[in-house]
Order: sequence, then structure tokens, then C-alpha cells
Amino acid sequence: MREKCDYHMRAGFIIRCGDFDGGEIYTNANLTNDVARRYLERFPAKRAMFDRIPEERAETPTQATEEPTKQSVQPSRKKAVNGGSKRKKRK
Repeated sequence: MREKCDYHMRAGFIIRCGDFDGGEIYTNANLTNDVARRYLERFPAKRAMFDRIPEERAETPTQATEEPTKQSVQPSRKKAVNGGSKRKKRK
């Protein structure tokens, strides 16, 4: 059984970096404390990816909870292409 991880990434985030851990892909399902700690030590700007970081790793509890809302990363949304059907205007 997998040990409970004290770190938790925000919904939709994964760790996938060719320069980290040989390009291994991590999600909340396979994330461990060791992996999360090493990732944040190497890439401290990525703290916004996490909903939960243990207290000993956070500067202050308020900064750890406020930071993800400051740096919201949202997936890009492409405009739907209208298949060429245009409505005719009524006279």
C-alpha cells in the first residue's frame, strides 16, 4: 500500500520534467514526500502547483495558502471554429 503523501498538487497539475528524475511523470496518485520535496527544492517557483505543502516546508502558513490564488495557471482555451454555417439576416 502506498504511503500517504503530505504534499498535494492542485487539480490538473502533474510533474513532468526531463531534467528531473529522468523525465518520470508524477501525479497525486504516485507522488511521494521525497519527490515533492526534491522538486520544490530544485524549482521553488513551482510552489503554486500545490494545494498542500507541509508546514516545515512553507515559509508561513498564510503564504502557503495565498500563493496558489495569486499565480493561477489556467489551461488555454481555443475558440471553437464555426463550421462555416452562417445565419442569414432577416430583412
